[in-house]
Order: sequence, then C-alpha cells, then structure tokens
Amino acid sequence: MKLNIILLALFGLLFSACQDEFLQLPISSATTVDSVFSTTIKAQSAIAEAYQKNLSQGLPYQGTWNSMIHENLTGGLNYGFAWTISQGIIITGMNANGSSQDMDGFNYNYTAIRQACLVRENIDRVRDMSTTDKAVVKAEMKALLAYRYGQMLTIWGGVPLVSRSFQATEELAVPRNSVKAVLDSVVAWCDQAAAVLPAKWPDTFSGRMTKAAALSIKTKALMYAARPLFNTGTPYLDFGSNNALICLGNTDPARWTTAAQAAEAALTEAENNGGFRLINTGNPLDDYGTATSTPGNAEVILAYKSNNSWQMNMFYNLHNWQAYGNVLLTTQLETYYKQDGTTKPGLPVPNNYLSRTT
Repeated sequence: MKLNIILLALFGLLFSACQDEFLQLPISSATTVDSVFSTTIKAQSAIAEAYQKNLSQGLPYQGTWNSMIHENLTGGLNYGFAWTISQGIIITGMNANGSSQDMDGFNYNYTAIRQACLVRENIDRVRDMSTTDKAVVKAEMKALLAYRYGQMLTIWGGVPLVSRSFQATEELAVPRNSVKAVLDSVVAWCDQAAAVLPAKWPDTFSGRMTKAAALSIKTKALMYAARPLFNTGTPYLDFGSNNALICLGNTDPARWTTAAQAAEAALTEAENNGGFRLINTGNPLDDYGTATSTPGNAEVILAYKSNNSWQMNMFYNLHNWQAYGNVLLTTQLETYYKQDGTTKPGLPVPNNYLSRTT
C-alpha cells in the first residue's frame, strides 16, 4: 500500500509538471487566437475590428497619406498638402511611377479580408456563445467579404479571390480571378448571409449587418455588373487573352433585369422588416440634406462609424488647420443648389431633382 501511495504521488507530481510546462500557455502579454476567441466579450473586439477594416474602404483609415481616398478621385476633395499622393493626380493627371503604384491602397484590402476570415474561422472556439449567435457572426463576416470584394470589383474588375486566412508557409501568390468569378462570389456570399442575418439588431448593436444590408450589397454589385463597362465582350481597353479580368465577355440585357429584381428585394426587406424608409416631408431639398448629412437617419442601411480620429479630421474638418485646402472643388460645388434652392447667376443649372415627378 505504501508503495502504491508513493507511485501515485510521483505520478501526480509528474502530471502536474507536465501540465504546467507543456499544456498551459506561458504568462505573457501576447495575444493569441485562443485568448481572443475564448469569450464572447473578447471576440467582440475581433468582430468590431473586422467591421472597422472592411467598411473603411475609400476612407483614410490607414492614415492620411498612404492610400488614396475616393473623394480625391471624384472631385469631392482637393489635395491637402503639396506632397500628398493625390496632388499629382489632381494637378497634372495620372502619371504612374514607382512611388505611386499602390496609391489607392490595393494591398490593404487583404488585411481587411484576412480579419473577416479569421473571425469566421475561429468564432466556434468561443465557449460562452450559442450556436445560433455563432452562425450569425459567420454570416456577418460573409457579408463583410461581399462588401469589400464588391467595392474592389467596381474599381479593378477581376481581383484575386481570397476567402480564408493564410499561413506564412503557404503559397501567397494568388492570381487574379475573372470579373464573373468575383461577381458570383459576392452574390453567393450575400445570399448565404441574408438567409441567416436578422432583420434588425437591438440598439446596443446598431450598425451591424442586417438582411437588408446584405441584399443591398448584392444589388450594388449586380448593378455595376450590368453597366456597359462590364456588361460587354469588347472592353474599353482591350486586354487580349485577359479580357475576362475586366469584363463579363458578352452583352446581356438580362443583367439589368437581375439587378432590378435584386434591388426590389432589398427595398422590400428594408421597408417591411428592417425599419428603414425614404425620408419624405414634402420638402425635397431638406430631405436630401437629411439623407446625406444626418448620421443614422432612416435611409442609412449600412454605415462606417468613425471614432473621430485625427486621420478623419485631417480630411473632413475643413475648419481645422490640418485641412490645408483639402476642400470641395469648385467644379463639384457648382453642380449643387444653394441652401435656399436657387443657383448662383452664371453657373450651370444642376440636375433639377426638385421638379422630378418620378
């Protein structure tokens, strides 16, 4: 009996040592997948990061200088400092060189995509989250992937499709996929997400993906695909054997029908179940201002929430010294009415939406 007790004690000591040395994580400040996805509260930070990164496309989320923002490209903003990357485009036109090859921040897309993939792949590790809630999170990540790839589709056409996280030891050179492959993936992700996502979220989670948001992302992608830019077999700039990377390969009027049907489904879901509505007080000018300038209004289905960081302040707070002329171009300003609904004498008449009947 004494021998048995000694053996049991030795076994317990060895097992304890083994557990302490090999089975337990060392005490450190390092963040691991296991620690991030250990509880719902911790996982929410990874979910929020996926939203922040994926919905920030076209905004100076990375910083103020290292990627172009859409406002500069469309005339909504002038360049700020003379050494910013938008200056060369606005002043002298597009002139590619070694220092501006990624001025639109293309590479960063995959940082955002990887974050969504990591959440989707690891959310099942969370011990205190229900199976139903995990399925919703996976659907959110699919919708975010669809959003990001939908935006990339409109800018570049066919891009490399990456829908999972990669290890450093894997082959990372992924070739471009065709326009059709990217479009089909966006549509499939949206359909899969819409089947799981809720129509509404509680106020504490306002801003997360809904069924209406997923259907709207799908609609936008289909509408862009139906345009002559993609809906053709003869692209504006022939790419030889690689034309599938910049167009759909043929002209098909049915693509407009498909896009219209998707839009109808999105609007029906938004109004009937999502709690969204068109703002119509009888004053179109005020309604337009509310819809475009009031955060979280009834027409906003999905929005990027800024933490009012200095990066955003640099571009959009024109009263701050850091704006440095990063303001609306005159040619853009002239396409809008004045606040009282009139135009300045001598300027072209804007698109007269005030008198529209349809």
